[in-house]
Amino acid sequence: MRSSLGIRWRRLVTFGIALPARRAARDVGVLACWTVLLALTVAVAIGAPRLALGVVDATAADAVAQAGASADLLVEARVAATGGAFDVPVIPPEDIVAVAKSVADNLPPTLAAVHRDSTLSVLTGAIPTEPVAGSPATSLRVQVRAGLLTASASRALTVVDGRLPADSAGVIEGVVSRSTADAAGIVVGTRLGLSFAGAVGAQVEIVGIAEAPASSVAASRQIPSSFRAPTSGAGSSVGTTVLVTPTGLTAAVQAGGEPATATMRERVRRPAFTADRVDEVARESRQLELDPSSLLPNSPYTIQARSTFDDVQLAFAARERTVRAQFVVLTVGVLAIALLVLLIIGGVLVRRRAADVALERARGSSLSAVAFRAAGEAVVVGVIGCGMGLGLVAAAASASRAAAAPGLIVDPSWLVAALLIAVLALPLQTVWQAWRAEAGRRTPADRRDRDALRRRARTVHVIVDVAVVLLAVVAVISLQSRGLGGGAGGVDLVAAAAPVLVAAAVTVLVARVYRWPVRAIAAVARRSRGAWGLLGAVRAERSLAVLPLLALTLAVALVAADAVLAATVRAGQEDASWARVGADARLEARGADPIDADVAGRVRDADGVTGASAQFVGDSVDIDLGTASTLATVVAVDRHYPDLVAALPALPGVVSPTDAGAFRSLKPSGDGPLPVVVDRTVAERLVSDDLTITFGDIDVPARVVATVDDGPSGSESGPFLFADLDALAAAAPDVVAADTVVAVGPGSARALRLADAGAVTTRAAWLARWRAQADVAGVQAAIGLGTGMLALFALVGFAGWMAGGSRERTRSAALLRTVGMPSAVRLFLALADELALVIAATIGGVVAAIALVWATTSGLGLGALTGGVVTPAPVVPSATVPVVIAGMVGAVAIGLLVDAVATRRHRSIDVLRAGETI
Repeated sequence: MRSSLGIRWRRLVTFGIALPARRAARDVGVLACWTVLLALTVAVAIGAPRLALGVVDATAADAVAQAGASADLLVEARVAATGGAFDVPVIPPEDIVAVAKSVADNLPPTLAAVHRDSTLSVLTGAIPTEPVAGSPATSLRVQVRAGLLTASASRALTVVDGRLPADSAGVIEGVVSRSTADAAGIVVGTRLGLSFAGAVGAQVEIVGIAEAPASSVAASRQIPSSFRAPTSGAGSSVGTTVLVTPTGLTAAVQAGGEPATATMRERVRRPAFTADRVDEVARESRQLELDPSSLLPNSPYTIQARSTFDDVQLAFAARERTVRAQFVVLTVGVLAIALLVLLIIGGVLVRRRAADVALERARGSSLSAVAFRAAGEAVVVGVIGCGMGLGLVAAAASASRAAAAPGLIVDPSWLVAALLIAVLALPLQTVWQAWRAEAGRRTPADRRDRDALRRRARTVHVIVDVAVVLLAVVAVISLQSRGLGGGAGGVDLVAAAAPVLVAAAVTVLVARVYRWPVRAIAAVARRSRGAWGLLGAVRAERSLAVLPLLALTLAVALVAADAVLAATVRAGQEDASWARVGADARLEARGADPIDADVAGRVRDADGVTGASAQFVGDSVDIDLGTASTLATVVAVDRHYPDLVAALPALPGVVSPTDAGAFRSLKPSGDGPLPVVVDRTVAERLVSDDLTITFGDIDVPARVVATVDDGPSGSESGPFLFADLDALAAAAPDVVAADTVVAVGPGSARALRLADAGAVTTRAAWLARWRAQADVAGVQAAIGLGTGMLALFALVGFAGWMAGGSRERTRSAALLRTVGMPSAVRLFLALADELALVIAATIGGVVAAIALVWATTSGLGLGALTGGVVTPAPVVPSATVPVVIAGMVGAVAIGLLVDAVATRRHRSIDVLRAGETI
């Protein structure tokens, strides 16, 4: 019994531990290469989801920041003295500050985590005033909105005349802004009678004039925005906000007849948002809209919550899907290349041990025992490689300044899949090699049986090839019809794998077609003098290997496709800048003040300006078409607009330069209807050429004189109606005035800034702002990083394949030298082996890249990355051909270098074998 156990233990130690250890020591170089590749694969499998999550979280913060005040939670309440005649629940003015604090202190968990600060604004409705006898008269009639002067607002105001209000018997003391006082002629001591239903119910005495801090100062948020400047009223009246004490507000509410409205704005911290927090804040905001009672626990008061955060969530969700889809496509491509390279290096290792495994089998070792030993070794090096990969990711995460992800591994599915494939590959390849070696020795002696085996093998190959092609077709159809949406995590993995499957399908076709031209060359070479041509043709035909061909083809395809997509995105962003700005630069008036008539002329005469035009843009103007009506954007342009249009590029979302002639017909020729130009959307609804433009109570008769395909749909909302600016301003002088100037030319931005008539937007600024967005910048950076990883893995796999064939080439060269071939035959063999593979992979990769770009561009969501109005057309970089040629030359040079290094320690006389053939 002991003897039997001892024998089994010695066998286990010898064949289970010692033998694999000796093999590992002998093949330490190949195993080290395999382990490093596995570490890089693990780093990609862990790091890509982490990077995607970081970009998505930064995109969430971007989306909230771009939403601005729309992301804030608004809580409203009615404010008035209790016991009044109001039919709505009210909160006394003296309690509203405490209520606002309770709201801020009782926010739901996620809202509390992103909460920045709170602002409180309490305003009455507009109350007409009457002059008070004995009071300094105002220059204009005044409509008053009484606002609550809180303690924080008192600290923020700077009194320039008088004092802050206090409680006073018989009169409401208030403070106004300096701009309001100047506009209405208000001075300290002015009294205004608050009128309701024709009777004066209370008087407001202005006891102070103050200035609010700049809007960029944090303290300014405690002051109602309407306090800063007066508003235009009807006729010769002006609207103003007067800040009063809580007691004064109570009196003002009683005099105005309506409760005041308290608005508590709970502002959020934009950088605190992540993808998960966007969803949670949207959910909590919806719950508060339905039931805000949790904000005021144990309180008798009633409040109402309002939020538009659902719109923020929807906008972010679209951007998130684009980011995740792009990252999944890149991750699938890089991991596919990495695993193929691991299979190539594993194949090199298995071929090096083929003789050892054959000897084991000859001594009675079973396939399961062979698999067990190979699996044990694979697990050991797999653990080492996984640990190295985790260390790489941990080091990169600690060195990164980005916000830490929740744990090192964000999505374990990629890691598990990569590790399973990599670790199982070695034992499976070993068993497959051993089984094929035995199957080759068991070839039937009968020719008909051998023919049947060959037919069966061909049938299996055809089925596999057809399955790969069909799967690629299904993936492309899925990508074109549904895009990358759907599936687990919001991404369709079959569609995301379309680039890899298309490259695999092209590889199948290349492998089928490859031997035809090689055999044709061989037929010609047989008739040539010397052995070089025949030798090269035979080597080229025999050297084709599926895995290296697939890896190189996939790498070339993905690198070329990524380069095309990157160029397409950048060109699409350039086109989008024209559409979103409408020209090289755009000037928009400040507030309601029109732009002076001579501004466009000065800009037009400036250096570097090709064209400039003053415009009026009216949104949602009612157009009476006779039998129906529609809303359209009215664009009134000056007489220089046709010259500007002629200088614009022919791009979607931009007025076509071919329509310049149509706009020359806008000039009125008499007292008839106003000539107008409409786009095709309006033209399709016309029953006659006559229509009416309605601005409030002003009707302007017009007649259509021309039709254009589209208007400036990139910068404005259609449909569009164009008219002459001077003529339309004469027909509606109180409504129409130039509010925009657009200019084209390299000097247009400088000219518009020098005009100093409003806010200037340039294409360069739009491009910089768009490209700086987290999702756009993150995806473009990932494309660059992924392209580099693809090239690295492909070169390592190619070098490993070349090194794996060095022994066979050395033996073949030794034999050829014995029959009189020169010493350069070794270099020739290496060149013949790799050149055929590189050429085939390059041609297949280019074909696959063309197929990828054609089949997948519409489904990759590139429009979300460009910001344009349409999906951009593919753009091939001008340096594509030189880069492809340089890549081929570089790959051949690297292959020759690797072969030279690998065969340096083998002398022909040492490796010569009797009967060795090519």
